[in-house]
Amino acid sequence: MKKGFIALATLLLSGCSSIVAYQIQNPTTQDINGLGDTAALLYEVFDVSSKHYCADSQTCFDNLSAPALAEGKLQLNFEFPMAVGEEVVSTKIDQLIKAKKENLAANKTVVLLHGYSMAKEQMLIAATQLQLYGFNVLVPDLAGHGSSTLAFGVGVQDASTIAQFVNDTVPNEHQVYLLGLSLGCLTALHASQSIANLKGAIYIAPPQVFDKSVQSVAKLFYPTLTKLVGEDAIAEGVDRVLTDAKVTLAQTDFSQLALKSKLESLVFVSDQDSIAPAVVVKGINKPNFDIVNIKDRPHMSWVAFSEEQEKYLLPFLRK
Repeated sequence: MKKGFIALATLLLSGCSSIVAYQIQNPTTQDINGLGDTAALLYEVFDVSSKHYCADSQTCFDNLSAPALAEGKLQLNFEFPMAVGEEVVSTKIDQLIKAKKENLAANKTVVLLHGYSMAKEQMLIAATQLQLYGFNVLVPDLAGHGSSTLAFGVGVQDASTIAQFVNDTVPNEHQVYLLGLSLGCLTALHASQSIANLKGAIYIAPPQVFDKSVQSVAKLFYPTLTKLVGEDAIAEGVDRVLTDAKVTLAQTDFSQLALKSKLESLVFVSDQDSIAPAVVVKGINKPNFDIVNIKDRPHMSWVAFSEEQEKYLLPFLRK
């Protein structure tokens, strides 16, 4: 997400809200997981394929499809450093994941919905982990990202398309779980109302209301530029984005929307996450929402599951 705002930061000095809006609407995809050429090996070893989907002649995107595995293993050894002002926060994930036949859940599919300035490829580690846990996985490109022909919709406008994609793609006999990361949590929450056989949802680092999300990123990574320009130019740019997408701020308020949801849900947050702080879900106190605060997880580290997350994630998916 930080790289996605580099161009925005350089243009803030102009104070031009239209340029700010353009940069938000055209995010730069970044290689968060740092796989590089290793990605091709994961595709081959774990039978991951890229497929093309069209809801209609004007609405198309690619998606990753990965089958549940009864055998295989993956050694993860990643470090996710993140600069926050003058401080560098780092999370290490070092674990060996082995598939087991007794864990195979061939009738369950998890749909991963990525965050802002990402694409399906940035969810490859999480997808492979889920395969080895025994689940089928789908990872579509969301609006404004990757191969999607849809304009950026603030995580809201393509929810109906994602629901249609899931209903068209997942076999009728499968139980479905949605897993959203950051802005993808909004898409998951909105799409959940229209998906058949939906068993539950996992929300990882759900975002603040959209205007606060943009302002907090600007202040966090570019405090001097934000102070020089003032918050008004950014706010006006955010308003343009919402107007163009025909989305209201209320539609980006995860916590308020979650209060209306009856779906069994698991939420991961971290006090170390400055972009999607744990306070976002403070007001959610419902029996169908299990909220877990994981220590020392900066925002960029959520692209892979830690062993601590597994303790909550796997029982939820294996109910």
